[in-house]
Amino acid sequence: MARQISPGFFKQEHVHHLMTCSTLSQARSYVDNIVDEFTRAHPTVKPENVQKVHAFVMKARSPLDLAKSVQNFILAHPSEGLKVI
Repeated sequence: MARQISPGFFKQEHVHHLMTCSTLSQARSYVDNIVDEFTRAHPTVKPENVQKVHAFVMKARSPLDLAKSVQNFILAHPSEGLKVI
């Protein structure tokens, strides 16, 4: 029987919302709220994954840049079955 992998921090709808944000601070706040909400709901989240998210949030230069990073995070999550070998 295959192991069930829990979902990641983000969904595609989050990427779509980030693309409509007009300022970087608004986009960063949105992502921070998603991460905070997810970590409260899933206390077994690995701290290094939360650190990765916070790192790319701080490195983002625009809402579009942040949306691309979130999209990459979605694609890299094992639950999507899209891992590149």
